[in-house]
Amino acid sequence: MGFWLVCSPQEEASSPRLTCTALGTLATSTATGVVEAMQDKGTIIVGVTPPSHPQPLRVAFTAARTANYTPGTLDQPITFDQLHSNLGEMFNTNVGRFICPANGTYVFLFHILKLAVNVPLYVNLMRNDEVMVSAYANDGAPDHETASNHSILQLYQGDQVWLRLHRGSIYGSSWKYSTFSGFLLYQD
Repeated sequence: MGFWLVCSPQEEASSPRLTCTALGTLATSTATGVVEAMQDKGTIIVGVTPPSHPQPLRVAFTAARTANYTPGTLDQPITFDQLHSNLGEMFNTNVGRFICPANGTYVFLFHILKLAVNVPLYVNLMRNDEVMVSAYANDGAPDHETASNHSILQLYQGDQVWLRLHRGSIYGSSWKYSTFSGFLLYQD
């Protein structure tokens, strides 16, 4: 936050001087009337803002599925219908993809609950079109099971990270058992 300096000319025999006094913080609503009053008297008012430090990039998201997902074909992207957080607005729920805003190291986690059918669940965490890590759930019985994994990835601006359902069906519920999260650990 900056401050206002009120500067008035002081005429002395040897040389003219400008005497400045700090008026207060840069609050536009309160300073406007003061500025107008001081300008009428020949006083100079200057707004001084200290050098700003760039704000660190904030990127984090958590998405969830609340509906079952049984695509019927292999290798389909998993989309999410609820977004709990999306700092930086880099996760697109319509396509289920995170788009990297800046070079850096990112952390991704996923937990996917298998629909209670006799088909195993295979989930891949993808960076662009490359499998980074995978998760598997199947005990041979038509039960719910969770496939989970996580990864720390070095990403470049424009990289896309997403989940691919290689095979199986996902259980959806208002209790949000199937989630996908990611965040920036540090920026390069």
